[in-house]
Amino acid sequence: MSVWGELRGERKAPGVLRVLVADGHQLAEPGLIAAAWRMPEDRGPDSLEAHLRGLLDEFGLWGYHAGNPVMDRRGWPDWAIIGPRGMLFRELKTERGRLTPAQWSVGGQLIRAGQDWAVWRPRDLFSGVIRQQLEAIA
Repeated sequence: MSVWGELRGERKAPGVLRVLVADGHQLAEPGLIAAAWRMPEDRGPDSLEAHLRGLLDEFGLWGYHAGNPVMDRRGWPDWAIIGPRGMLFRELKTERGRLTPAQWSVGGQLIRAGQDWAVWRPRDLFSGVIRQQLEAIA
C-alpha cells in the first residue's frame, strides 16, 4: 500500500494517528516521520522519485527528469513537470540533502523569470504538499 493509503487512514496502526508539524509541514507519527528521514531521493521503489512518478501517472502529467550529469547543465532542476494548468520545476532532496550553489542560482533565475521552482523532500510527500501541487496543475 502506498503512503497515501496510510495517510488517508485506509490502513491504520492500532491507536490514534496523531499529526505533528515540522518546519511548517504536517507529518503523521511515529512511523512516517522516521520513513521520511530514511527515504532515498532517487533509488529504489520506495524512493521519493518513485512516488513522484506514480503521482505523475495518477494525474496524467508529463514530467522530464534531468538525470544525465554529463549532458545536463549544472544546477538544472531534477524535474520539469507540465500539466494543462501550469508547469513546475522541482529539485528532489532527501531530508538532509542540500542544494548546490548552482541549484540555488538556477532556482533563483527560474523564480525571477516567473516560474514555479521549489525543493521537494520526503516530508512534502507525506504531508500531501506534492499531491496538492501536482493536482493544481493537472
